[in-house]
Amino acid sequence: MATTEVELPGSERRRVSPRVAEGAERARLWEQAVAVYKPYAAYATYTERKIPVVVLEPADATPTE
Repeated sequence: MATTEVELPGSERRRVSPRVAEGAERARLWEQAVAVYKPYAAYATYTERKIPVVVLEPADATPTE
């Protein structure tokens, strides 16, 4: 699995492993994203594709699904 680095507030950096959420997990996370930023719901209507939801997990953690 590929890893990358993200910078958090306060200039803290962490190594993470990205993965695309699927199924019920994606639906739950998409609802949370729309609750935080309502324009995502409208944006999703502009395309036929399913907009991916990417989960960033600590690079040293075992993925959870």
